[in-house]
Formats: sequence, C-alpha cells, structure tokens
Amino acid sequence: MTAPTRPDPARSDSDPPPPPPPPVYEYSDFRAYLKDWYAHEKASGKGLSYRRLAQEMDFKSPGHFSLIVNGKSNLSLRCWTVLALYGTQQEGGGIFPSPGPL
Repeated sequence: MTAPTRPDPARSDSDPPPPPPPPVYEYSDFRAYLKDWYAHEKASGKGLSYRRLAQEMDFKSPGHFSLIVNGKSNLSLRCWTVLALYGTQQEGGGIFPSPGPL
C-alpha cells in the first residue's frame, strides 16, 4: 500500500502553473540544455540537487552530473541512456521529452 501524496505546501491551487522546461529541440549543445534544464527544475521547487540527481540516476559519484554539465566529464553510452530515461515516469516527460506525433 502506498502512502497518500501530500500537497506541496509551497504551492496553492491559486498559484499559476510553473513554466515549461526549456525546449530541447532549440539547443545544439547538450551541456547548455542540461544546465538550463537543471536550473529550471531547481527553480520549480522540487528539491533537486546535483547530489540527488546523481543518486536517482545511479551514478557512482554524487558530482558526476555537475562534471558533465561543466564539460569536465564526457557521457558514456550508459550515461546517455540513463539521462534519456530519467524522469520519463514523472509529470513533464523527463529531461528529453517526446516531440509528439511527427
């Protein structure tokens, strides 16, 4: 049995919805997109941090996402896969949302 979800005390029903994440298809640099996506998620009050993100993505180093964003580490195929799938079960479609019907 799962516990009921609690409403976010920082938001009320009268608050406007948060802005959408940055449009991935307007970026040619994946690091710039990841940096903007992270800033958007952090600003939306979801309690996101580089450490939490690394834990949720099962990275061995808590600072690995930060190293990728800052150009100090490259992405392996495993990392690409994890990033592509991260958050797809959450509202908003994850880091790389589907473009919709073609």
